[in-house]
Amino acid sequence: MRTYNEKTYIDFILKGPFADWRGHVLGADQRDATKQLLSHLQNPVIYNLLNEAQAPAVKQANLAIAHQ
Repeated sequence: MRTYNEKTYIDFILKGPFADWRGHVLGADQRDATKQLLSHLQNPVIYNLLNEAQAPAVKQANLAIAHQ
């Protein structure tokens, strides 16, 4: 977690048996950034990517969905 220009950033890495998920969230303050992270981590697509072997085309499609 870091603060820059009055914004709070959280960088994180989730590791699974089939992939890693690296990301960051941004919030107005520490509480808001934590809320953003918790909301982001509720996305089931992320856990499917980490825990299931997927063909490259399926993985790319799921990544596109997760980043929306």
